[in-house]
Amino acid sequence: MAGASFSLAKKSLVIGDIHQIEPVRSISGSIDIGNLFNASLLEKRQDYEAVQANGRSVVNGSVMHIAQAASQYCYQAEMEPGMYLREHRRCFDDIISFCNELCYKGILQPKRGLALDTLFPAFGHLHIDGRAEQQLGGSRFNRLEAKTIADWLAQNKTKLESTYNKPLEDIVGIVTPFSAQVNELQKACKLHGIETGKQQGQLTVGTVHALQGAERLIVIFSPVYTRHSNGEFIDSSTSMLNVAISRAKDSFLVFGDLDVLSAASSRSPRAILAKYLFAKPENELVFKVSKRTDLLRFCVATRLINDALEHDQYLIELLKHVKESIVIVSPWVSYQKLLDTGIYSSICETVARGVKIRLFTDWHFNTTINNQFNAEKEKTFIECCEKLASEGVDVAVIRGVHSKIVMQIVIICVLGLLIG
Repeated sequence: MAGASFSLAKKSLVIGDIHQIEPVRSISGSIDIGNLFNASLLEKRQDYEAVQANGRSVVNGSVMHIAQAASQYCYQAEMEPGMYLREHRRCFDDIISFCNELCYKGILQPKRGLALDTLFPAFGHLHIDGRAEQQLGGSRFNRLEAKTIADWLAQNKTKLESTYNKPLEDIVGIVTPFSAQVNELQKACKLHGIETGKQQGQLTVGTVHALQGAERLIVIFSPVYTRHSNGEFIDSSTSMLNVAISRAKDSFLVFGDLDVLSAASSRSPRAILAKYLFAKPENELVFKVSKRTDLLRFCVATRLINDALEHDQYLIELLKHVKESIVIVSPWVSYQKLLDTGIYSSICETVARGVKIRLFTDWHFNTTINNQFNAEKEKTFIECCEKLASEGVDVAVIRGVHSKIVMQIVIICVLGLLIG
């Protein structure tokens, strides 16, 4: 289409962003090469790499790539050539800083200001221990994730509408990587009387394409993936998270299995997102998540644990009944909190009975404040580990702990409670 237009022009002004969602292409590299040979635009197969490099390949090229290759202007050496609309005013600075780090090498200039006194944090998260399933066609879905998002919207609808003085559909948009999850979200919302779709008065629920070029005050992201499946699809292109997050003016909220993010390889899009999500303790949303029905089918009796007090009481109760060994996994651990809750004395009594206790905890969460290393916090953490070790607890410090589950089948406790 651009070629036809350019054939009638002397000059062109091409406006766009190569870091947004790429077009869906149905032509493969082999067909592209065949077409180039047929049109006498390629003499040797080896020359195809040059075609790709200058943006003229149908497979990975674009008019923007071609325009950049022709441009004689560049802000800085590490950026693509061309002029940049550098000032960003849509999102709070906290939000667009993620996109600046992910795609734009810090060249964007946030102009809106920091997120202060907002209804929800700029980056918020709710851990959902759901299960990712896959359709025969390949698209994935997570029913518990969809149900929790719909439940949360229904519970917060009045608060959202009164705060922003707008209908829910003008405040919130939901994005997910998978079309199958779109269907689950739509069904879950319908049960609460929340209409979804593209018409006036309907809440937008879709893949990232649904919000490209649009914006919402709050964007909810449903990643679908859980620890049972590989989440690398989210990292396959930086454009997915770049578009999803930059649509959110006030808040970007992630509802899903946070282990998929915290366990991602360093500097991947998911790892960068995890850094922003876990930067502040107050980023964690408080909401009662429904029970895992697929797990409860195998349980004789069920028990849902919600707040810190119930966590503490249950761990103390469990320690009384353990006969041989117990594994505790917690993102944070605090000696003072262990003393105040009575967990420390319970641990000592349990070890005295000959029970083997192993504790896994996270180094980053225990040594940082607002995602910045704190030497005093590190010192307190090391002292806590040493005191536990002196009582006979096997302490293992690892990276990427964020689980908050209790599993009694093999007497493994995965808790997020040791700091209350």
